[in-house]
Amino acid sequence: RRRLEEGLEAAKTMHKQEVDSLQVRMAAQMARISGDRGKSEERLAQTEAELTALRGAMATLEQELGVSREASAEAAAAQERAAKLEAELAELRAKSAACLKKAAEQRKQLEAKLEAAQAEHAREVAELEGRLAAQLGKVAADGEQTHSELQSARAELDEAKRGSAAVQRELESARAAQRA
Repeated sequence: RRRLEEGLEAAKTMHKQEVDSLQVRMAAQMARISGDRGKSEERLAQTEAELTALRGAMATLEQELGVSREASAEAAAAQERAAKLEAELAELRAKSAACLKKAAEQRKQLEAKLEAAQAEHAREVAELEGRLAAQLGKVAADGEQTHSELQSARAELDEAKRGSAAVQRELESARAAQRA
């Protein structure tokens, strides 16, 4: 009986060390995946609840020191669950990293598209400014340009500038959204 109690005490100590080790690993893994606030936080909360359940199982083992078969079975089940939890946390870390990578790629693509649109609008504005300058030069040179044609050219230039400003605001908004 003394050997059995010593064996159970050793099993209890080993189980406590495993639970403590699991708790330390859980804390480290929780720190690594804190960037993924959605499903990861939900899963971490569930994992903490399961860890609390494991501690409850350990308390049950301490109360049932006299029943070696049940204590051994529960210790083995707790170890198996701890291994499953570790595997689930590794999977969550991998999913979180993939999500972050995908978001970074999408942000880069969006910025590239917006910058290309801004460059195109800048080119159009420069072209319209050149045409307006040529038209103004022609008006000054021969005095035949009508006032309505000049207003039309200015309106076209103003429209292009508004389009360029809208693209600039959209680019800044997208960058601000990506930073948030």
